[in-house]
Amino acid sequence: MVFNIQEILRKNQVTPSEVAKVGGLNQSTINRAMKRPVSSWSIRVLNAFAKALYQSPGDLLDQLQPSFYTLEIDDQHQTIQGVQISDLESYQQIRFVVQNGALEGWEPSKDDILFLVDSAEHPDPKLEKEYEEIFGKD
Repeated sequence: MVFNIQEILRKNQVTPSEVAKVGGLNQSTINRAMKRPVSSWSIRVLNAFAKALYQSPGDLLDQLQPSFYTLEIDDQHQTIQGVQISDLESYQQIRFVVQNGALEGWEPSKDDILFLVDSAEHPDPKLEKEYEEIFGKD
C-alpha cells in the first residue's frame, strides 16, 4: 500500500520539526519536501525522514512509492527473472511454483529464482526424508 509522508508522520506521531531536528535540516526544507514528489527529494531529506521514523530509507521508499514489479517468464528461453533453467522439467516445476506464489502476492527476485533452481538441483536430504515420512515415497 502506498502512503504519503504526511500520513506516515501522523501515524507514527512524528512532527516535521522533529524530522528537521533529527536530520540536521531546516524546517523549511522539510516543509517544502512534504509538498513535492518523493522522486525530487535529496538523499539528505529522505534520510532525515527515515531516521525520525526509525526506518531504513529503503523501507520508507517502499511505503511512499508504488511497486513497479514485473514477473518475467520466457518459455522459449526457459528463463524466469532472467535465470535460465536448462532442464525442461525443472523449469516447468519452478515456473508453476513461482506463478502460484505470484498469484498470492509474492514478488520473487532473481536471487529467489536462483535459490529455487539450486534447491531443485541439490535437494536437502533432511527435507526429502521428512517429505517421504509425511507423504510416502513416489
